[in-house]
Amino acid sequence: MANSLMYLWATTAVLVACQSGEKAARARADSIRIREESTRATAAQARAESLQRVLKGREEATKLAARRAADSVERERTRPSTLELFNTSSMPVRAGDYERAGFEVDSAAVCSVQGRVEVDLARRQGRSDVEVLLLTADQFTNWRAAPSRAVALFDAGPQTVTMVQASVGAAGRYYLVISNRFSTVTGKTVRAQASVVCTGSDPRPL
Repeated sequence: MANSLMYLWATTAVLVACQSGEKAARARADSIRIREESTRATAAQARAESLQRVLKGREEATKLAARRAADSVERERTRPSTLELFNTSSMPVRAGDYERAGFEVDSAAVCSVQGRVEVDLARRQGRSDVEVLLLTADQFTNWRAAPSRAVALFDAGPQTVTMVQASVGAAGRYYLVISNRFSTVTGKTVRAQASVVCTGSDPRPL
């Protein structure tokens, strides 16, 4: 009887020990699984955050490049461009004749013509005056045919010193003219500095 009890007790102890071992093993396995799942989740989150940072960086770089390109276009559009029309300290204008300088602009351009024309008084040239005009292509054609009836964008009339200041806001061809056509006998010598300054497009010489 005592042996049977001892055997039963020993068997029960072994079973309890086995069950405890199985529980411990399962607990360790569960702990390992949880750690692995946590590690995988952390890695996945890190990859997702890294991808988001890369995509955000690319988006910001694209926006920055677009802004820089737009700024460059705007700077180019608003950059003044100058074309010299006259730059002479001694230019003869024969009696009944004229000198001209032409330029062409497109519709994007906003331009102004600026300059100074002066008859050389030291040469004793009759009344010592010339006429300075700014004309469109059609106005220039009409002026050559009938100077007294022509309309001009700028016409200061015959005088010794003329300060030129005129705006051009439409596409087309234009001519700055220094005229001595009204003088049938006396030629003139002039000093002339004049240019056209445009924003939005470059003026082109004719």
